[in-house]
Amino acid sequence: MIRSFNAVLEVLKKYGFTRANLRGWTGTAYDNAAKLDVELKALDNELAQTIADIAAQAPARETLKLCLDRLEQEISREDVKTRLLSTQAAFFLDGWVPAPDLNQLEALLANFVCAWETEDPKTEEYPTVPIKLKSNALTRPMNMVTEMYSLPAYDGVDPNPLILPFFVFFFGFMFADLGYGIILTVFSIIVRRRAKPKGTMGYLFGLMTLVGISAAVIGFFTGGFFGDAIATVAGILGKPTPNVSFLTNPVFSVVDDPLTVLILCMGIGVVQIITGMAIKAYMLIRDGQALDALFDVGSWWVLFAGVPVGVLTGNWTVVWVGVAMLVLTQGRSSPSIVGKLVGGVASLYNITAYFGDVLSYSRLMVMMLAGSVIGSIFNLLGAMPGNLVVFAVIFVIGHVFNMGLNIIGTYVHTSRLQYLEYFSKFYKEGGRPFRPLELNTKYVDIVKEEVKS
Repeated sequence: MIRSFNAVLEVLKKYGFTRANLRGWTGTAYDNAAKLDVELKALDNELAQTIADIAAQAPARETLKLCLDRLEQEISREDVKTRLLSTQAAFFLDGWVPAPDLNQLEALLANFVCAWETEDPKTEEYPTVPIKLKSNALTRPMNMVTEMYSLPAYDGVDPNPLILPFFVFFFGFMFADLGYGIILTVFSIIVRRRAKPKGTMGYLFGLMTLVGISAAVIGFFTGGFFGDAIATVAGILGKPTPNVSFLTNPVFSVVDDPLTVLILCMGIGVVQIITGMAIKAYMLIRDGQALDALFDVGSWWVLFAGVPVGVLTGNWTVVWVGVAMLVLTQGRSSPSIVGKLVGGVASLYNITAYFGDVLSYSRLMVMMLAGSVIGSIFNLLGAMPGNLVVFAVIFVIGHVFNMGLNIIGTYVHTSRLQYLEYFSKFYKEGGRPFRPLELNTKYVDIVKEEVKS
């Protein structure tokens, strides 16, 4: 019988037959379908009962939250205990403490019968030293931006205060609308006060508060208020546009004078790139490499400074001095003279990289223009029927869509400028986060108070 079965399979395979794996199913399709229906009904009943059981615990919801947070803390403590070297009478703990907290730790340890020793990390330990960013209330929201990229190395610099002004300004510049900025700021403040988000969400809404203020301020100077909503509403009502100074006479307008805005964006880009190079020079000088700072940063600055001098005076001597400095110094790591010269000449190719970096800042103008034009288009679509009710519906839907789209796009492009154009000039990444054993709760807010004796 088995031999006949195998022979039949061989014949069927010639005609493209593939045997299905029914995974233990037997019987007819009808019988199995009926069996599945019974199982589905049983699962539905089980689900309904589970939901009912959970709902019955609703009065104890706050107690359950408290228990969950408490259990999480106990689990964390027990996890740490497993990492200790211990005996019946003593234990050995090896760990890290932030330098500003060292005195507080030693004062605490003095209350116990124990011995301790502290030392600064050695150079070879730098890759393993955990990182704790020095954040205050203003720079703390930037933790999200930094952590999304990578924490700085121990011998790097804290990037939060260095990217805060640029990030907030760039976001506001691209988002530039007084109405959008006010809504974003107010909404973020309400969420922070009522929901009290923690962790990444807390950073996010803190950041949205800052960039919302920036967008409102820059929108005031560019004359943006939900696109051209005021002029559109006045047109529907058959009245002249109100003579509001910031609307009728903006400081600059991306729609009316895009070239000026583009040049401004390029200038902003140059400022950020030069700032990044200055930070790199500081890091080199701090580490005792002043000559490297002169050769790797100063040479480029001489070259950059020579460009406007040459354009204005026709004298390109400063540019050639910068070129000579680069050619003579950028290949210095090579052991041979030929290698040094080749490396120096090859470094001039980085001119195109800097040029490309500056061009990247044109996205500031593009995003500002896109948001303004799309907002005005929705206003135009709403005004076509000539009815305020219809206009209001299209206005709300259109601007909610435009605002949401702009928030995402602006955040992405602002982050990109920090990560690629700015961080590439000085940032040393690769740090791992400092995760101390502490009360880290999800539902319960812990208020720490000092007891004065």
